[in-house]
Amino acid sequence: MDIVEHYRQKTYAEDLEYLDNDLGGLENLASKLETDVHNGILTSTAECLDKRDKQFGTNKKKPFKRTSKKPTLNP
Repeated sequence: MDIVEHYRQKTYAEDLEYLDNDLGGLENLASKLETDVHNGILTSTAECLDKRDKQFGTNKKKPFKRTSKKPTLNP
């Protein structure tokens, strides 16, 4: 079983258990991510956001590259 399929089969209760037992709860996870559960990221200066991108990665995806697809004729 691949890792993606295994994750898809997890239940919400299992996710909450993992959050509490392995990650130390929501407050601890937020602290590790240097954020606040009620207010989000505490600063929004470009310098701080760039630092966060380098430290935690970005959630932006590359734009979808369109390709031209020629229609096929069915015989």
